[in-house]
Amino acid sequence: MNLLRRARLRLRRGRTATLSIELTTRCNFDCVMCPRSALLTEGDLVSRDMDLATLRRVLEAANKLFPGRKITVCPEGLGESLLHPQFCEALQTIKEHAAGCSVDLNVNGSVMSDEHRETLGELLGPHDRVYFSINAPDRQSHEAIKSREASSLTTWCRT
Repeated sequence: MNLLRRARLRLRRGRTATLSIELTTRCNFDCVMCPRSALLTEGDLVSRDMDLATLRRVLEAANKLFPGRKITVCPEGLGESLLHPQFCEALQTIKEHAAGCSVDLNVNGSVMSDEHRETLGELLGPHDRVYFSINAPDRQSHEAIKSREASSLTTWCRT
């Protein structure tokens, strides 16, 4: 049985299809638990961004694959989605091309800008979620895990 047929059979049992899309493989952290650095070192991963035309094609294919099914789009992966140079446009594309979808966005939050906050506030609704990766109970441990200073995130969380 081919992969597409198995995916369709599995989805008949549930109500929501989940679509994970890696907008970028770039990240501003070097987390100890993430395989990204090793993959880059070994040459199995290249840092790059998905172009919006490819994103549209992926969303259109998902709509055809799961007609009438609610889709949860998860812009996530080994990269930090907020680093995508067209993140705001990508989020707009997701909301337009996957009509009725919900978005589950997982970010480290360290590069959250005013433009990002405004776009998230305008485009995301009550069924959308934004998750912030906080991997330790205190700043010192968090920075040790992330291998970078976490001041941007802690400042954003206080506002």
